[in-house]
Amino acid sequence: MTAKQTWWLSFVGPEGFRGVVLVDCAMLAEAHLIINARGVNPGGEIAGFSFSADDDRMDAADRKRMAALPRLTRLTRAQLEATGLDGQTFGEARQSGGFDVDAAEAGMEVICEDCNLKVQS
Repeated sequence: MTAKQTWWLSFVGPEGFRGVVLVDCAMLAEAHLIINARGVNPGGEIAGFSFSADDDRMDAADRKRMAALPRLTRLTRAQLEATGLDGQTFGEARQSGGFDVDAAEAGMEVICEDCNLKVQS
């Protein structure tokens, strides 16, 4: 059995960033079902990665910020940046070079936009 963790689901479509939703569950497939059932899936491609309270990919301040964010709510770029977290998408981060995207992507799972639309309809 997979332990419960938090999933950071970042949504992007042709027009750009659509938001982030945090979900506490074991797997990405479960997170996807939960956001659809709760009506908080804004559509688009989903880039998701999981983290835990003791995740060493983040410093203590970022872990504290992440823990304080609401779950099952679509967060905008402005809301993320207001907490001190980076509101960039992974594509923007790769272009700017200001974030270790390769390390973050090592644990990332993706649901393509077409697959996401099929589940929503």
